Amino acid sequence: MSCGSAHRRAIPRFGFDGPVAQLPYLSRALEASNGNKVEAAKLVGLPSYQTFTNWLARYGIKNRKEENG
Repeated sequence: MSCGSAHRRAIPRFGFDGPVAQLPYLSRALEASNGNKVEAAKLVGLPSYQTFTNWLARYGIKNRKEENG
């Protein structure tokens, strides 16, 4: 049986690997991207900045822009 590309799992740059590992990677990605959610989403392997924003909201993580008003 052949393994097609649909069955391959991409390995994100920061190693984003499910719920247990999310908090540190989300924060690190925000720092590394200087608060740019589009770039941060790419770093953790999420498909869009909207998905990244949803994860931030789910775990109560704020970026520097939001904290500073």
